[in-house]
Amino acid sequence: MRKLVFIINPIAGNGKKDHLLNTIQEKLDGQKFRWEIQYTKGPKDATRIAKLAAAQGTDIVVAVGGDGTINEVAQGLVDSPACLGIVPMGSGNGLARHLQLPLQPEKAIGLLNQASCIQMDTCRVGKRLFLCTSGTGFEAKVSYTFSTLNGRGLWNYVRASLGEYFNYRPKLYTITIDGKTHKINAFSVTIANACQYGNNAFISPSANISDGLMDVCVIKAFPKFKALSLAYRLFNGTLEKSPYYQCQRGKKVRIECTDEHYLHYDGEPLKTDFPVDYTIQPKSLKVMCSAH
Repeated sequence: MRKLVFIINPIAGNGKKDHLLNTIQEKLDGQKFRWEIQYTKGPKDATRIAKLAAAQGTDIVVAVGGDGTINEVAQGLVDSPACLGIVPMGSGNGLARHLQLPLQPEKAIGLLNQASCIQMDTCRVGKRLFLCTSGTGFEAKVSYTFSTLNGRGLWNYVRASLGEYFNYRPKLYTITIDGKTHKINAFSVTIANACQYGNNAFISPSANISDGLMDVCVIKAFPKFKALSLAYRLFNGTLEKSPYYQCQRGKKVRIECTDEHYLHYDGEPLKTDFPVDYTIQPKSLKVMCSAH
Protein backbone atom coordinates (compact mmCIF):
# COMPACT_ATOMS: atom_id res chain seq x y z
CA MET A 1 0.00 0.00 0.00
CA ARG A 2 1.41 3.37 -1.03
CA LYS A 3 1.69 6.33 1.32
CA LEU A 4 0.21 9.67 0.30
CA VAL A 5 0.20 13.05 2.04
CA PHE A 6 -2.04 15.97 1.05
CA ILE A 7 -0.57 19.40 1.83
CA ILE A 8 -3.40 21.92 1.77
CA ASN A 9 -3.27 25.69 1.65
CA PRO A 10 -6.43 26.49 3.66
CA ILE A 11 -7.00 29.84 1.92
CA ALA A 12 -6.95 28.46 -1.65
CA GLY A 13 -9.90 27.41 -3.72
CA ASN A 14 -12.63 29.85 -2.71
CA GLY A 15 -14.06 27.59 -0.02
CA LYS A 16 -13.82 24.35 -2.01
CA LYS A 17 -11.57 22.96 0.72
CA ASP A 18 -14.71 22.49 2.85
CA HIS A 19 -15.66 19.59 0.59
CA LEU A 20 -12.15 18.25 0.14
CA LEU A 21 -12.16 15.65 2.89
CA ASN A 22 -15.37 14.07 1.59
CA THR A 23 -14.00 14.14 -1.95
CA ILE A 24 -10.78 12.38 -0.91
CA GLN A 25 -12.74 9.71 0.95
CA GLU A 26 -15.02 9.21 -2.04
CA LYS A 27 -12.54 9.36 -4.93
CA LEU A 28 -9.27 7.94 -3.56
CA ASP A 29 -8.84 4.16 -3.69
CA GLY A 30 -8.43 3.10 -0.05
CA GLN A 31 -7.00 -0.24 -1.14
CA LYS A 32 -4.08 1.49 -2.86
CA PHE A 33 -3.25 4.31 -0.45
CA ARG A 34 -2.73 5.17 3.18
CA TRP A 35 -3.23 8.91 3.31
CA GLU A 36 -3.22 11.89 5.63
CA ILE A 37 -3.85 15.64 5.41
CA GLN A 38 -1.50 18.39 6.57
CA TYR A 39 -2.59 22.05 6.54
CA THR A 40 -0.11 24.88 6.04
CA LYS A 41 -0.04 27.65 8.60
CA GLY A 42 2.33 30.14 7.03
CA PRO A 43 5.05 30.80 4.44
CA LYS A 44 7.46 27.91 3.78
CA ASP A 45 5.37 25.56 5.93
CA ALA A 46 4.54 23.49 2.84
CA THR A 47 8.26 23.03 2.12
CA ARG A 48 8.93 21.81 5.65
CA ILE A 49 6.01 19.36 5.57
CA ALA A 50 6.97 18.04 2.12
CA LYS A 51 10.61 17.52 3.07
CA LEU A 52 9.60 15.60 6.19
CA ALA A 53 7.09 13.50 4.25
CA ALA A 54 9.74 12.58 1.65
CA ALA A 55 12.21 11.66 4.39
CA GLN A 56 9.58 9.36 5.94
CA GLY A 57 9.18 7.44 2.69
CA THR A 58 5.96 8.99 1.39
CA ASP A 59 5.33 7.94 -2.21
CA ILE A 60 3.21 10.89 -3.36
CA VAL A 61 3.06 14.35 -1.76
CA VAL A 62 0.03 16.19 -3.11
CA ALA A 63 0.01 19.99 -3.22
CA VAL A 64 -3.54 21.32 -2.89
CA GLY A 65 -3.61 25.00 -3.81
CA GLY A 66 -2.25 27.43 -6.36
CA ASP A 67 1.11 27.74 -8.06
CA GLY A 68 2.63 29.27 -4.92
CA THR A 69 1.70 26.25 -2.80
CA ILE A 70 2.88 23.87 -5.53
CA ASN A 71 6.22 25.71 -5.69
CA GLU A 72 6.68 25.45 -1.91
CA VAL A 73 5.87 21.73 -1.87
CA ALA A 74 8.25 21.14 -4.78
CA GLN A 75 11.08 22.83 -2.87
CA GLY A 76 10.82 20.06 -0.31
CA LEU A 77 10.79 17.28 -2.91
CA VAL A 78 13.62 18.20 -5.31
CA ASP A 79 16.12 15.33 -5.64
CA SER A 80 13.95 13.01 -3.55
CA PRO A 81 12.18 9.80 -4.64
CA ALA A 82 8.77 11.23 -3.67
CA CYS A 83 6.44 12.27 -6.49
CA LEU A 84 4.68 15.64 -6.54
CA GLY A 85 0.93 15.31 -6.99
CA ILE A 86 -1.24 18.30 -7.83
CA VAL A 87 -4.82 19.23 -6.98
CA PRO A 88 -5.02 22.68 -8.60
CA MET A 89 -7.06 25.24 -6.67
CA GLY A 90 -5.34 28.47 -7.67
CA SER A 91 -6.08 31.32 -10.03
CA GLY A 92 -3.59 30.46 -12.79
CA ASN A 93 -2.68 26.77 -12.36
CA GLY A 94 0.21 27.01 -14.81
CA LEU A 95 1.94 23.70 -14.09
CA ALA A 96 -1.30 21.73 -13.91
CA ARG A 97 -2.33 23.14 -17.29
CA HIS A 98 1.06 22.35 -18.82
CA LEU A 99 0.78 18.76 -17.59
CA GLN A 100 -2.83 18.64 -18.84
CA LEU A 101 -4.09 17.64 -15.40
CA PRO A 102 -7.76 18.06 -14.51
CA LEU A 103 -8.56 21.47 -13.04
CA GLN A 104 -11.56 20.14 -11.10
CA PRO A 105 -10.44 18.92 -7.63
CA GLU A 106 -12.70 15.85 -7.81
CA LYS A 107 -11.14 14.70 -11.09
CA ALA A 108 -7.61 15.57 -9.97
CA ILE A 109 -8.01 13.47 -6.82
CA GLY A 110 -9.50 10.61 -8.83
CA LEU A 111 -6.54 10.74 -11.19
CA LEU A 112 -4.20 9.87 -8.32
CA ASN A 113 -5.50 6.29 -8.49
CA GLN A 114 -3.98 5.64 -11.92
CA ALA A 115 -1.60 8.53 -12.60
CA SER A 116 2.04 7.96 -13.41
CA CYS A 117 5.05 10.16 -12.63
CA ILE A 118 7.65 11.75 -14.89
CA GLN A 119 10.96 13.44 -14.13
CA MET A 120 10.83 17.18 -14.79
CA ASP A 121 13.46 19.91 -14.74
CA THR A 122 13.49 22.58 -12.07
CA CYS A 123 14.99 26.04 -12.47
CA ARG A 124 16.37 28.69 -10.17
CA VAL A 125 16.72 32.44 -10.30
CA GLY A 126 19.55 32.94 -7.86
CA LYS A 127 18.61 30.48 -5.12
CA ARG A 128 14.84 30.71 -5.68
CA LEU A 129 13.25 27.67 -7.29
CA PHE A 130 10.60 27.91 -9.99
CA LEU A 131 8.77 25.29 -12.00
CA CYS A 132 6.97 27.23 -14.74
CA THR A 133 8.23 30.73 -15.50
CA SER A 134 10.31 33.58 -14.16
CA GLY A 135 11.19 36.87 -15.73
CA THR A 136 11.39 40.61 -15.80
CA GLY A 137 9.83 43.51 -17.63
CA PHE A 138 6.12 44.13 -18.04
CA GLU A 139 4.89 40.84 -16.57
CA ALA A 140 7.08 41.31 -13.49
CA LYS A 141 5.69 44.80 -12.88
CA VAL A 142 2.14 43.49 -13.33
CA SER A 143 2.86 40.64 -10.91
CA TYR A 144 4.01 43.16 -8.32
CA THR A 145 0.91 45.35 -8.80
CA PHE A 146 -1.36 42.29 -8.79
CA SER A 147 0.02 41.28 -5.40
CA THR A 148 -1.17 44.59 -3.92
CA LEU A 149 -4.80 44.15 -5.02
CA ASN A 150 -7.54 42.65 -2.89
CA GLY A 151 -8.30 39.20 -4.27
CA ARG A 152 -6.77 37.04 -6.98
CA GLY A 153 -8.39 35.79 -10.17
CA LEU A 154 -8.15 36.61 -13.85
CA TRP A 155 -10.17 39.84 -13.66
CA ASN A 156 -7.83 41.43 -11.12
CA TYR A 157 -4.88 40.34 -13.25
CA VAL A 158 -6.44 42.04 -16.27
CA ARG A 159 -6.99 45.17 -14.16
CA ALA A 160 -3.35 45.19 -13.09
CA SER A 161 -2.18 44.63 -16.67
CA LEU A 162 -4.25 47.47 -18.11
CA GLY A 163 -3.23 49.80 -15.31
CA GLU A 164 0.47 49.22 -15.97
CA TYR A 165 0.40 48.99 -19.75
CA PHE A 166 -0.21 52.62 -20.67
CA ASN A 167 2.67 53.89 -18.52
CA TYR A 168 5.14 51.09 -19.22
CA ARG A 169 8.21 51.63 -21.39
CA PRO A 170 10.46 48.87 -22.82
CA LYS A 171 13.97 48.59 -21.40
CA LEU A 172 17.40 47.72 -22.77
CA TYR A 173 18.50 44.30 -21.52
CA THR A 174 21.80 42.50 -21.86
CA ILE A 175 21.12 38.76 -22.00
CA THR A 176 23.84 36.11 -21.84
CA ILE A 177 22.84 32.55 -22.77
CA ASP A 178 25.50 29.87 -22.28
CA GLY A 179 28.25 32.46 -22.70
CA LYS A 180 26.80 34.26 -25.75
CA THR A 181 25.73 37.85 -25.06
CA HIS A 182 23.36 40.17 -26.90
CA LYS A 183 21.50 43.38 -26.15
CA ILE A 184 17.83 43.89 -26.89
CA ASN A 185 15.17 46.53 -26.30
CA ALA A 186 12.41 44.42 -24.78
CA PHE A 187 8.91 44.70 -23.39
CA SER A 188 9.50 41.56 -21.34
CA VAL A 189 12.00 38.76 -20.85
CA THR A 190 10.71 35.42 -19.59
CA ILE A 191 12.65 32.31 -18.64
CA ALA A 192 10.25 29.44 -19.27
CA ASN A 193 10.44 25.85 -18.13
CA ALA A 194 6.76 25.15 -18.81
CA CYS A 195 4.74 26.45 -21.72
CA GLN A 196 2.61 29.04 -19.91
CA TYR A 197 2.22 31.52 -17.10
CA GLY A 198 -1.18 30.09 -16.20
CA ASN A 199 -4.72 30.75 -17.40
CA ASN A 200 -3.59 29.40 -20.80
CA ALA A 201 -1.29 32.36 -21.45
CA PHE A 202 1.29 30.53 -23.58
CA ILE A 203 4.59 32.39 -23.38
CA SER A 204 6.55 29.41 -24.78
CA PRO A 205 4.10 27.10 -26.58
CA SER A 206 6.70 24.45 -27.45
CA ALA A 207 8.42 24.34 -24.04
CA ASN A 208 9.46 20.93 -22.72
CA ILE A 209 9.83 20.52 -18.95
CA SER A 210 12.16 17.52 -19.35
CA ASP A 211 14.64 18.67 -22.01
CA GLY A 212 17.29 20.10 -19.67
CA LEU A 213 16.96 23.56 -21.23
CA MET A 214 15.37 26.87 -20.30
CA ASP A 215 13.46 28.81 -22.95
CA VAL A 216 14.52 32.47 -23.01
CA CYS A 217 11.45 34.22 -24.38
CA VAL A 218 11.65 37.87 -25.39
CA ILE A 219 8.79 40.11 -26.42
CA LYS A 220 10.58 42.92 -28.21
CA ALA A 221 9.48 46.54 -28.14
CA PHE A 222 6.39 46.91 -30.34
CA PRO A 223 4.01 49.65 -31.52
CA LYS A 224 1.12 50.27 -29.13
CA PHE A 225 -1.45 49.28 -31.75
CA LYS A 226 0.03 45.75 -31.84
CA ALA A 227 -0.84 45.05 -28.20
CA LEU A 228 -4.19 43.37 -28.86
CA SER A 229 -2.79 41.08 -31.56
CA LEU A 230 0.08 40.04 -29.27
CA ALA A 231 -2.35 39.36 -26.43
CA TYR A 232 -4.46 37.28 -28.81
CA ARG A 233 -1.41 35.26 -29.86
CA LEU A 234 -0.40 34.80 -26.20
CA PHE A 235 -3.72 33.15 -25.39
CA ASN A 236 -4.18 31.09 -28.56
CA GLY A 237 -0.67 29.62 -28.52
CA THR A 238 0.70 31.35 -31.63
CA LEU A 239 3.08 33.88 -30.06
CA GLU A 240 6.01 32.15 -31.78
CA LYS A 241 4.67 33.42 -35.12
CA SER A 242 4.91 37.10 -34.12
CA PRO A 243 7.85 39.14 -35.47
CA TYR A 244 8.05 40.78 -32.04
CA TYR A 245 8.78 37.49 -30.30
CA GLN A 246 11.98 35.48 -30.13
CA CYS A 247 13.00 32.41 -28.15
CA GLN A 248 16.39 30.80 -27.53
CA ARG A 249 17.29 27.91 -25.27
CA GLY A 250 20.11 27.43 -22.83
CA LYS A 251 21.36 25.99 -19.55
CA LYS A 252 22.70 29.17 -17.96
CA VAL A 253 21.24 32.64 -18.39
CA ARG A 254 22.19 36.06 -17.05
CA ILE A 255 19.98 39.13 -17.43
CA GLU A 256 21.44 42.60 -16.93
CA CYS A 257 19.59 45.92 -16.90
CA THR A 258 20.45 49.25 -15.29
CA ASP A 259 16.80 50.36 -15.18
CA GLU A 260 15.06 47.25 -13.83
CA HIS A 261 14.17 46.16 -10.30
CA TYR A 262 11.26 43.74 -10.70
CA LEU A 263 11.18 39.96 -11.14
CA HIS A 264 8.54 37.29 -10.89
CA TYR A 265 8.93 33.56 -10.35
CA ASP A 266 5.93 31.25 -10.62
CA GLY A 267 3.73 34.31 -10.18
CA GLU A 268 5.46 35.59 -7.04
CA PRO A 269 6.74 39.18 -7.30
CA LEU A 270 10.21 40.19 -6.20
CA LYS A 271 12.12 43.47 -6.09
CA THR A 272 15.83 42.84 -6.51
CA ASP A 273 19.10 44.15 -7.89
CA PHE A 274 20.37 43.16 -11.32
CA PRO A 275 22.11 41.23 -12.84
CA VAL A 276 20.21 38.03 -12.11
CA ASP A 277 21.36 34.52 -12.94
CA TYR A 278 19.28 31.51 -13.98
CA THR A 279 20.25 27.84 -13.78
CA ILE A 280 18.49 24.56 -14.47
CA GLN A 281 18.55 21.21 -12.66
CA PRO A 282 17.59 18.58 -15.25
CA LYS A 283 15.02 15.96 -14.23
CA SER A 284 15.35 16.82 -10.54
CA LEU A 285 11.67 16.48 -9.57
CA LYS A 286 9.18 13.64 -9.96
CA VAL A 287 5.74 14.98 -10.83
CA MET A 288 2.37 13.39 -11.44
CA CYS A 289 1.07 13.36 -14.99
CA SER A 290 -2.02 12.05 -16.69
CA ALA A 291 -1.98 8.28 -17.18
CA HIS A 292 -2.56 8.78 -20.89
